[in-house]
Amino acid sequence: MQTNKSLNVVFFLTISLLCVSCKKDTFTLNGKIFNITNQDLISQAKVSIGNITVQTNRNGEYEIPNLKINTEHVISIEHKDFVSIIRKVKSNLAKDLGANFPLIPRNEGKEFSSTDTIVSLMRSGGKVVIKPNSLVTKSNKVYEGKVFLRTTFINPKEDNLIIASPSTFISSDSRPLQSYGMIEIYATTVDGERLDIRKDRPALIEIPNISRLSNNVGLYYLNTNSGLWVNSGVLTYNEKTNTLLGEVTSISSAWNADDPCASALVCIRIQVVDGLNTPRPYFGVGAVGLSYSGYTGISQTDANGFVDLYVCPNQAIKFVGDIIPCCDAGDIPGTPEHIFCCENHGQAQGPIVDLSLVTLTPPCTSLGTVIFP
Repeated sequence: MQTNKSLNVVFFLTISLLCVSCKKDTFTLNGKIFNITNQDLISQAKVSIGNITVQTNRNGEYEIPNLKINTEHVISIEHKDFVSIIRKVKSNLAKDLGANFPLIPRNEGKEFSSTDTIVSLMRSGGKVVIKPNSLVTKSNKVYEGKVFLRTTFINPKEDNLIIASPSTFISSDSRPLQSYGMIEIYATTVDGERLDIRKDRPALIEIPNISRLSNNVGLYYLNTNSGLWVNSGVLTYNEKTNTLLGEVTSISSAWNADDPCASALVCIRIQVVDGLNTPRPYFGVGAVGLSYSGYTGISQTDANGFVDLYVCPNQAIKFVGDIIPCCDAGDIPGTPEHIFCCENHGQAQGPIVDLSLVTLTPPCTSLGTVIFP
């Protein structure tokens, strides 16, 4: 009997050790994908992290389980009728993390022949010109046939579109960017296969000069693996057309008229509390630039309501909360529900801070508490 008791103790200890070594270190990401212009939920959107891809259901919902905690994950969201976006998500907890993402509708497309010069004029005043016989398939073979082209200008100053822009505004060398407008070029065969262009036959783009610049500005493309913007030369200011002109060597990602607003990002730390000054743990919060066009994306507060955000220094910013698709055409204008859902696009609005009046204290400047009722 003594031997059996010893065996039971050994067995119990073994199971206990196994449980400790198998402590859950993953989380589930879930949320909804919706149209930024009317907050309609989007079905059949592809949501991808690494080699995992899921589709949103009829209610715009997605779920990706078994993601490692304490790891920055790059998430991409695609739909044939909406501008693709890339964001980064991270969780320090082995629990569900909710993240909703708005998308910008693509402009209506037009059919062209790949053997002709393709000229796409946008209502915004932008233009894309693709040379004849420039389009290639995924296997890099020259494509001959009908082309369905959709070109979309994204104005970061327009109606909160910055929160649904293709990516947050950070360059590949970790500098904060000031956006002056973006163009997404989306070319497919009539069967829906994505097309790109030959590297030796760049396309011409014209970006509307929405900021009334009188000088050249940087041209950046979006690295779809990292979600960072990569410098690819300059856009030349054209006084006659009041546009920014440049050449692009790919149409597989978005292009951005940018200049760094500072040499480096700065870290600011806030504690999010409610109206009773109680910390709000695991609350999604970000910062939108007011004196410059930039957006940090949403980050999650920790168990005590603290979060670090990386922004452009010496600029005015506004804290914003997570995004909830909820606009109802029947809501009465002026009511809190209508303001939150329809005027603020379902995004909680926090206070404004002018960082030019703040003394920065590296490595991360504490700004105290921020109230989100």
